[in-house]
Amino acid sequence: MIARRIGAGFAALAVVVLGAGPCLAASSPWTRLSAPPSGDDAFLLSVSADSNTDVWAVGAIDKSGAQGPLIDHWNGTSWSQSAAPSYPSGETTTFDGVSASSTSNVWAAGYYNVSRYDYYPTTALWNGSTWTIKPAAQCETGGAAVSSDLLGVAAVSPAEAFAVGECVSQDAGYVEQWNGATWTMATLPTPISPSLGTSLSSISADSATDVWAVGEYPVQATANTERYEPYSLHYNGTAWSVVPMPATPGTDNQLVYEFQAIDAISPSNVWAVGESGDDVGVGGAPTATIVEHYNGTAWSVVSSPTVGTSPYLTGVTATSASNVWAVGYDVPSGSTTLQTFTMNWNGSAWTTESSPDTGTASLLAGASTTSGGANVWAAGYSTTSSSYNPLILQAAG
Repeated sequence: MIARRIGAGFAALAVVVLGAGPCLAASSPWTRLSAPPSGDDAFLLSVSADSNTDVWAVGAIDKSGAQGPLIDHWNGTSWSQSAAPSYPSGETTTFDGVSASSTSNVWAAGYYNVSRYDYYPTTALWNGSTWTIKPAAQCETGGAAVSSDLLGVAAVSPAEAFAVGECVSQDAGYVEQWNGATWTMATLPTPISPSLGTSLSSISADSATDVWAVGEYPVQATANTERYEPYSLHYNGTAWSVVPMPATPGTDNQLVYEFQAIDAISPSNVWAVGESGDDVGVGGAPTATIVEHYNGTAWSVVSSPTVGTSPYLTGVTATSASNVWAVGYDVPSGSTTLQTFTMNWNGSAWTTESSPDTGTASLLAGASTTSGGANVWAAGYSTTSSSYNPLILQAAG
């Protein structure tokens, strides 16, 4: 299972907030592992574990001034760089999501662009030996493709996969489905008038008949009073339906719940995590974490700890109903440095867990494990004064 969402644009944020890195408490459950490459402006945005000896992480790397896809693989002993598929020269490519259902069925999803404002979704499939680009379905207006990207992917089987993205020019979240041969756009319901737009940030599948996506929509479109509310979509194997999530409390129209990740553990156990705060969806900094749980009937807000001044939760994963992990990053009080941030659910409460940092700033962008797995994985990147570097953390499941 895999759930995560963080944009490549967050790399710029890491550059801005540099400083002395925080120290790691000795009691941390996490161990930092070396992942390639180093010193090449490379970062990881998603991770997916098919087994304890088959884990994939994806992101992007600077290649002679052009950004290309980065794929790393864990074989049970070490991380190595996998040969990514080749995109035409001049295209900037980033993989934002990865999902593995077996050793020979792994999907990576993201975007490529040939100019500043023209970018399009892309997917690649690992068949056990090589990565192959598979054309993604594209958003269209009047029969012409318009800018869009994919933020996450969920692999179920060779004949079934799902990807979530956003048609930027249409201000609309979308889902596409793989049938074993092609990607096609799914028909989605909207939680409110389509003219107000929607956004989808993450997707997770427990099976081909239990698929979840999470996002948000504006309740109002008036300047300075635009209020965003969260919502989720569920696929039962036949059709998608809107599943409401608790509304943002209070009367502050700038207060927003923004979910970054979702993990479908079972039909009666689904977690979504993110952050909340004034204008957090349009450039404002969050002030609190937000966690919600679906019990098979309805979503409810679950109390979660908040640390630092700008906490983000970007990934969530579980080995069991009583061992759930959420990861992200925050800025400690009195500091301007990004540091990793992790939490654990023990079946009754969320608690913070110390996690390693390296370089001048560190953040985590996603998490993954397998049901009953021996290891929990978190992926992201750190910065130095001259480059970005992949960051991989491992904890005992």
